[in-house]
Amino acid sequence: MKLASWSKKMFAISMIVVLVCSYFSFPASTVQAAAARAVLVGSLQSELSTETKQTGDWNPDTTVTEMTYMNNGTYMFTGTLPAGTYEYKVALNGTWDESYGHSSYTNPQGVNKDGNIVLTLAAETAVTFYYNDITKKIADSTYYTPLAQDKLPDLRALCRLSWVMQRTILRPMPAPY
Repeated sequence: MKLASWSKKMFAISMIVVLVCSYFSFPASTVQAAAARAVLVGSLQSELSTETKQTGDWNPDTTVTEMTYMNNGTYMFTGTLPAGTYEYKVALNGTWDESYGHSSYTNPQGVNKDGNIVLTLAAETAVTFYYNDITKKIADSTYYTPLAQDKLPDLRALCRLSWVMQRTILRPMPAPY
């Protein structure tokens, strides 16, 4: 009786491990090339202009605040802004046909002004802005710091454990004599 109870428990545990492993062992779709041209637009654009590259505010067709494609749908732009309050959003492909603002912002304490993200800086600050074209989400470095690739959890060990459990612990038990 104890053997049957033990076998059922081990089977249940291994199924949980297999479920978790199967969820994480197949990576989500990855994007290798930029699918869109993402531009940071807002009242901060003129502050991010340089002598050689000038732009006005709220210009979705500029290259001054064009975000750089990183990988897996993620775009990034870093610029230094003086102290002040700014509004921004992300526009795609140089037009207002597709743009994302506060409804796509991932900061739960973020301030919304007419659908724009409000950013207030007490001092001159280098700010990195992030946009993900797969999730359509926006973040900035005033509250968000992404994990480095080498710091992400490695779930392969859990999958190996599942494989070992399936082949050793869960093999059929001989019938008692």
